[in-house]
Amino acid sequence: MDFPFLAPLMALREATPQATVDQLLEFSADKLDQTQNGGISVQSKVTHRLASATEIVFQPEIEHVQAIQNAVSECLPEDMVRIDRNLGKTAFSTSILVPKKYGWVGAYSAATLFDSKKKDVDFITLCLPEAKEQKVLVLADAGITLISGSDYVGEAKMSFLRLAMYHAKKLGGLGLHAGSKWVHLNTGDKGILFFGLSGTGKTTLSTHDLFLRPPEKSVVRQDDIVLWQPDGAALGTEQNFYVKTEGLGEKTHPGLFKAANSDKALLENVMVKNGQPDFSDTSVTTNGRAIVFRHDLPNTDDQVDLQKTDVIFFITRRRDIVPAVAKLTPEQAAAFFMLGESVETSAGNPTRAGQTKRVVGFNPFVVGSPAEEGNRFLDILKGSKAQAYLLNTGRVGEKINITADVSAKLVEQIVRDNVVWKTDSDWGYQVPDKVGTLDMTALDPRQYYTDSAYKEKVNALKSERKAWLDKFNGLKSEIAGAINHKPA
Repeated sequence: MDFPFLAPLMALREATPQATVDQLLEFSADKLDQTQNGGISVQSKVTHRLASATEIVFQPEIEHVQAIQNAVSECLPEDMVRIDRNLGKTAFSTSILVPKKYGWVGAYSAATLFDSKKKDVDFITLCLPEAKEQKVLVLADAGITLISGSDYVGEAKMSFLRLAMYHAKKLGGLGLHAGSKWVHLNTGDKGILFFGLSGTGKTTLSTHDLFLRPPEKSVVRQDDIVLWQPDGAALGTEQNFYVKTEGLGEKTHPGLFKAANSDKALLENVMVKNGQPDFSDTSVTTNGRAIVFRHDLPNTDDQVDLQKTDVIFFITRRRDIVPAVAKLTPEQAAAFFMLGESVETSAGNPTRAGQTKRVVGFNPFVVGSPAEEGNRFLDILKGSKAQAYLLNTGRVGEKINITADVSAKLVEQIVRDNVVWKTDSDWGYQVPDKVGTLDMTALDPRQYYTDSAYKEKVNALKSERKAWLDKFNGLKSEIAGAINHKPA
């Protein structure tokens, strides 16, 4: 790191003793509880990321330099502890420094990553939970994050992943907030990426077995962040999974439920009653989390990378005229990537539940130009020759729920190339005419509206989407215009 003003931070890192995950947990044992199954539970003071208090800086000014140096001056190496980890098999290595009594913050975040034997690191996070001011300062090019006033694991975990995505983009790739899986079919293998905002079903579909039976199989690679390479490979970053526990049930998510109750599970802000986790009780927070270990999940192996990307799904949760699934051109795919469209759920902001929500790339952690993200996405998509789809996991006609099993069956039939498509006259994308033996009649949104009401909704949604895409200066015109299809 060729940033002279960081010398005090680098000296602090060198003077701070390294520890293992187990040691970090031992340092903070007074804040931890054990479940009946042997897992570990903790209640943090802060239960969500400090999104509104996050500042991303590309060219540090004197106040940013001073903030880092002041934070370092308050730390005594003997009171601190560090752990170094690696982001998958990528070139990026990390180091987190935390006070010993908050060792669990480092332990939990480190548990998602891989052992590192590198002496030098690419990204450093200095986490000071007891600082009076709540603030996250990100020095993007320097690879430094200062977390003040928060002990939430998700903040520490994402400090590394945010920087990895940014630096992957600088190297010609693109960091994606997406789950990944590999499917082995009798007809061949395919790599799949799933994009989706919180509460839309990304984890559910990333970990679903897609009804495949041996010798066919569906294998989970990643649940959160991948680094998309110019050749279409998707490099994984995390060894284990940091999953939301709201709604996690034995019947709805049997694999995740079992893993979150294992003796290795690390729980954060989950209600535990008489030693037993209760994922249905969200009185602590709707943002309860569990770090579940890869080998406690079915449909996993030792790999985290996809060697190629064949199929991409943008998961949205709309409740009106968006079809259950649509097949997109590359330009349309880049437009929907930029739209990052869904509706707010109770998992996000309960006060806005049901309202339209858009986040570029389905990624709240974009660093740098959003237009550059969309343009890069289109370039890599065309080079990889992957086929993209829009997948609605909400409702059609405001009343017909699209269940998780229906969505999984659509994914299965698509990867089997077992769908007959037809062009939608209003949007220009393709919608299913036939999907294997699946009856799609109830999933046609047109039948639930009069012609005039349907047209009104189409025009309103087109106007919303156009206004959103017009915000991004520098976005390629073929992306910005991809949703302005004129009916024949």
